[in-house]
Amino acid sequence: MNDLIFEGVSTKRLLDQVARLRGWDPAVATPIQSELDRMCQLVNHALERAWRFGWWPQLLLTRSVTYRPEWTSAAAPYPLGEQVFWKGRYYECKALDGTSEEPKLGSTVWEPCERTMVCGISYQRYGIEEMDLSQGVYTLDPDRRADARALPAARCAFGCTVMQTPDRPFVPMPYVRFRPYAPRLSAAPWLATTPYRKGDLVMGSDGESYEAWIDVPAGVNPAGESEESSSESSSGEPADPTHYWAPRRCPRMFEDFVVQYAAAELQTDDNARGRGLAAAEAELKMLYNNMVRQVKQPGRAFTRVFR
Repeated sequence: MNDLIFEGVSTKRLLDQVARLRGWDPAVATPIQSELDRMCQLVNHALERAWRFGWWPQLLLTRSVTYRPEWTSAAAPYPLGEQVFWKGRYYECKALDGTSEEPKLGSTVWEPCERTMVCGISYQRYGIEEMDLSQGVYTLDPDRRADARALPAARCAFGCTVMQTPDRPFVPMPYVRFRPYAPRLSAAPWLATTPYRKGDLVMGSDGESYEAWIDVPAGVNPAGESEESSSESSSGEPADPTHYWAPRRCPRMFEDFVVQYAAAELQTDDNARGRGLAAAEAELKMLYNNMVRQVKQPGRAFTRVFR
């Protein structure tokens, strides 16, 4: 998600707008935490709805990938049959008892396997939610190279496989253009005394949502503000929050729809709820017509692997 380039809006801004549409003034009284959590849940639902509504060019990423994980000494020893990528080539372990040796040509325990392996791209490893199978895998970076050629791909259980053909050179590191998963937002305030696990979501004091990249020790403020209990790095300096936390924002183009949808879902009157949801859907369709159809996006053949 950090590679995405779009104008975003903070979680607090979204929740404040939803509250105002419900007749609450955040400047006068802050809703209780359970109400904030409920509003944030609906905001996330609306964001996912908008995210998956169309093949938005603004949300696509292009990234170089490999068909197998890169070899690393930390993962050694590798068992018999394990396949890895290393220095531009793919190798398969042939050692009966496994090996910790670095892959290389001429090795007695590693054998090149480009001609026999399945060229698969794992959606989970690269955070891919959806990809165009006919125009999603390329020989070169399609955003920078006019001579980038699309490679045929087919869906499979873990993502997609790339069809390498004998009459064309093998492409060890293709480029893929895909839509990642929608960001998740949180109304749960960050607590200085709480350690967090990888994947945990919090709202910082700046009103932004943050997701933990890795396990986070207590006191590492995602907003980067100083704390008396702030953790220190091994050098004695305050811990860098960007090492632990990644910001999560809603695209600005979805703001109106997300706010209208969440506020409508909070309506207790069925008629008012129905009118509000219809207005929100009309907003989303108008946005799609303005930002997708006018640029004449081609039809798509897609596959999804859900988390």
